[in-house]
Amino acid sequence: MSGKRLVLVITQVLFFLGWSGLAGTAKADSLAQIIEGAKKEGTVSVKLASTLAPKGIKRLEREIQKRFGVDLNIQFTPTGSFGKELGEFTMEHKVRMTPTYDLITSSEAYIAPGIKDGVFQRVDWKPFFTEDTNPEMALEHPLVRGSVVNYTGYLGLMINPEKVPAGEFPKAWADLANPKWQGKVGMLNVASTYARWAYVLGKEKMAADLRAVVKNKPIIGRYADQLNRYLLGEVWMGFVTSSYTQAAKEKGVPVVFQGLDFVEEARYLLALRTGAAHPNAAKLVAVYLSTPAGAKFMLEAAAKGNSLYPGNFEHDLRKQLEAQGATIYARTAYPGLLEFLLSKEFAKWEKEMNLILKGTG
Repeated sequence: MSGKRLVLVITQVLFFLGWSGLAGTAKADSLAQIIEGAKKEGTVSVKLASTLAPKGIKRLEREIQKRFGVDLNIQFTPTGSFGKELGEFTMEHKVRMTPTYDLITSSEAYIAPGIKDGVFQRVDWKPFFTEDTNPEMALEHPLVRGSVVNYTGYLGLMINPEKVPAGEFPKAWADLANPKWQGKVGMLNVASTYARWAYVLGKEKMAADLRAVVKNKPIIGRYADQLNRYLLGEVWMGFVTSSYTQAAKEKGVPVVFQGLDFVEEARYLLALRTGAAHPNAAKLVAVYLSTPAGAKFMLEAAAKGNSLYPGNFEHDLRKQLEAQGATIYARTAYPGLLEFLLSKEFAKWEKEMNLILKGTG
């Protein structure tokens, strides 16, 4: 080997080793920079799960201080209607107003258009994750990449096994149209949910099944309304997310979770607002909530589980559903679903489903 060739090889090797060393320390340096930035900012405004309370936020502040050595003043507002909130965030973005909230929680269906319109910033979270964080907490789907999982939920039917015999559990929407369940079923009042399911099951089938169920006089309302009526024994079944099933269980009311045609998996996501006033503090809160300790905090302080970590009801339910052979579709995994949610066609389907819910479609 010539002298020039040897020098070139040695130079390339040294360059590679130097680059590798930089790559290996990038994770620690990036997180360190966020920590230092958060210390300077000192405060952060967040819109997180409505089941959190001020007491829980104080606990979150203590845990972040213990883990990262940062004293944060976390200004908390509970989430409301995700759709209405996205409209407010979008308006702030359009008029170039400093965002009211630095970090927010919402579902994939609202995070996707928010990212598309620049309302939420795409963040590469993985370099900031601590070593114990499940990398799947950072989503890879192109339409929601840049967000990170806060908690998860499964959408299906909660059933009182003392009221409904095991052999008669409804397993499809069409089963809820049986006259023997008249007035005993709770249904969600959000038309977009049925439009999503129509994409999976077929529009005509979903519309026909929904019309039949509505004619059977279900109690239509919010998840919380269904839970209250379930606890009172007014309805024997309710179409809810799994956290409400867990809430019924904790109240001592018998409950079983059952899929209808399939089980929808939702991932409720954290997203950083573009132009956030306190971006480093917001990132640090999201990084902590992504850890196993953060998942435990959400479970204990907000009654929200996470199927990506063991030791909570969402993870256990996932295992149970898999053992039963249930069909589970994640919104971010079902082919074309998120793209459909951003289309004009989805808005048309949503209007149609809303008319059916009102009994006029």
